Amino acid sequence: LNRETQGGAWCPKEPISIGIREWLQVSLNETHLISGVQMQGRYSNGLGQEYTEEFQLEYWREGFQSWRKYYRFDGKTVFPGNTDTSTVVTTKLRPPLFAQKVRFLPYAAHRRVVCLRVELLGCVW
Repeated sequence: LNRETQGGAWCPKEPISIGIREWLQVSLNETHLISGVQMQGRYSNGLGQEYTEEFQLEYWREGFQSWRKYYRFDGKTVFPGNTDTSTVVTTKLRPPLFAQKVRFLPYAAHRRVVCLRVELLGCVW
């Protein structure tokens, strides 16, 4: 994150809209306590126009039979993302989650192209 050189970002194969499930998965070697996430759009030397306005999280750790959707303390599952390609947006996770794998699922009420770069905040548990 915070780099304005190169054009690296993950972009789904298809535009995102309600009902489209595309995700960026981060796999860790062991269980981590994740207290927040950071997100940024595609810069591409000033030419990038793609960013993720909203997103959801799913997580997995050893012992789970399937992926679980992350719910914030107030029950919310859709979180605000970016409003431009360059600003880093930090989302604090309350409660934090314990995971070995995390999926970022872009969310959009209308069909649109999205791209994202991410960072997990936390430590080994």
